[in-house]
Amino acid sequence: MDFMYALGIGVSYIASVLGTFNIFLSGEFIFYETSVMLASFLMLGRFLEGGAKRRTNDAVKKLISLKPKTALLKTDAGDADEYTTVPADSLKSGDIVMIKPGSIVPADAVVVSGEMYADQSPVTGEPMPVKKAVGDGVIGGTINTGGAAVVRVTKAGSESLLSQIIRLVEETQRQKPHVQRIADTAVSYFIPAVLLIATVSACVWYFLLNATPLFAATVFISVVVVACPCALGLATPTAVAVGIGRGAELGILIKNGEVIEDADKIRCIAFDKTGTLTVGKPKVTKVIPFNGDDESSVLALAAGIEAMSEHPIAAAVSDEAGRVGVKVPQITDFRSHAGRGASGTVDGRGYAVGNAAFVRSFGVAVPDNVIAELKEHESDGSTTVILARTDLTDKGAAGAADDANAASAAGAGGCVIAGIVISDVIKPDAKETIAAVKADGYAAALITGDGEGAAKAVASVLGIEEKNVSFGVLPTEKASAVDKYQKNYGKVLFAGDGINDAPAMAKADIALAVSNGTEIALDSADVVLMNDRVCDIRGFLLLSKKIMGRIRLNLFWAFFYNICLIPVAAGILYPFFGIVFRPEFSGAAMILSSITVISLSLNLRKFNPGNCAKKEIR
Repeated sequence: MDFMYALGIGVSYIASVLGTFNIFLSGEFIFYETSVMLASFLMLGRFLEGGAKRRTNDAVKKLISLKPKTALLKTDAGDADEYTTVPADSLKSGDIVMIKPGSIVPADAVVVSGEMYADQSPVTGEPMPVKKAVGDGVIGGTINTGGAAVVRVTKAGSESLLSQIIRLVEETQRQKPHVQRIADTAVSYFIPAVLLIATVSACVWYFLLNATPLFAATVFISVVVVACPCALGLATPTAVAVGIGRGAELGILIKNGEVIEDADKIRCIAFDKTGTLTVGKPKVTKVIPFNGDDESSVLALAAGIEAMSEHPIAAAVSDEAGRVGVKVPQITDFRSHAGRGASGTVDGRGYAVGNAAFVRSFGVAVPDNVIAELKEHESDGSTTVILARTDLTDKGAAGAADDANAASAAGAGGCVIAGIVISDVIKPDAKETIAAVKADGYAAALITGDGEGAAKAVASVLGIEEKNVSFGVLPTEKASAVDKYQKNYGKVLFAGDGINDAPAMAKADIALAVSNGTEIALDSADVVLMNDRVCDIRGFLLLSKKIMGRIRLNLFWAFFYNICLIPVAAGILYPFFGIVFRPEFSGAAMILSSITVISLSLNLRKFNPGNCAKKEIR
């Protein structure tokens, strides 16, 4: 670009100097005003471009402005109410900080006393303040709109969520999608082609059409200047920078610029169930004893086995035991079996909690009446697990549970004790979102480790076709399920929680993590949604389409100016209308093309998906 403009200014100025002193050229070749006008237009264009580029980073500036300069740090004087003002950058993990009403949370932290209402909209886009009580996490950069709380810093400085977001947005804005690399390649051929056109045009006018040397030189300079590909260079990066910044404001973090282009090719959206389409906090709705025990003792035993597990079902069992107030027994020889259940020993006896296949792996027979009763509950979308006694009394036997000889190790004393019914509430916007993406032309699929009944029941409620439901899938098998949908439909976007779904995310063409805004899986996903909303999945797709549409429109206008004005600058209108496109007019047209492209890109700042589960706001 600089070469094209420098050539136009240089030729006009050198010709003017030679004409002034009658060296090779006569006095008619004085273009001083052309050189000055071209330089002036160039400076004006760069000034306008600089201002526009600065506005493309408004989103990052807003995020940076959320970082407070000071914090109220608890001192070591022994007085629980004594705090001192310190620079927020000096905070470190473990510090105790007071958050007063109206103040900004200085770092990621957890509430240790008091309560507050956090306005998370600047970071996550969540419109309503969220109540934060003891044990709840708070995000650095959010605003305390009510109440007062004392928090313990968990992540500060560059490790905080806000710093990660700022760094992520800045890095992504600098990346080039594939379409930009195509434009760059086109420019590398475009410039020599323009120089050839300018030279041929000048020669045709001078040698074939008997034009004056002045006219031929004017044509050459005008063609070179009007074809300056500044707008081509701005078309993609400005749209990407503004679009990604707008996404960050909406709580949609795009990690990779190429994801924007890949999103345009997605044909199927595969959803994880728990935590993505459902709230992710299942609750025990029923305990069914099968051997005469009372519900409290059964629940206490199951909670003891699940106490050391981090699975959502285990958490539901433990929460229900805490709510009822039963005494949970101590467990030894605990083992977690990914995607199947947990086992351990209580008072010298072995127990297992999990699905029917898992219980059978211990050699425990599961009666048909137990299966039938549990399937009745699964028909409404609930998940069921079985509590069984395995009679494994030593660590070696427990360790053999995954072995093919586990059945003989279990002995004949194993039996089913109870069934536990767990339900997870479907998110309120899930059904509308799936209906909307299907209306947009995407296929919707469900991949879950739940049983057939629960999976199909949820799919039926959400409007997902039965052929697109993969149930009973272990974490290691989810990649195969994604592969199946890729073969059936093409490019697949997988939406999950970003942690347990790592194999599926690695296999999918786009990995999207639905986050709760405090623990985000930046390493495992291409896109992270800061809000716990299903509709933001469609919001990301709408934003990506809008960015790609704007890039294409920018490229169209950039080429349109050149295609239309290069022939005019070459003098095609002169024989018919006597119009000569002087070089300074070419410079003005070049700037106008750049301003057009930048303005179209800046318009992305107004993008608003609205209720993206229902419709797109254009």
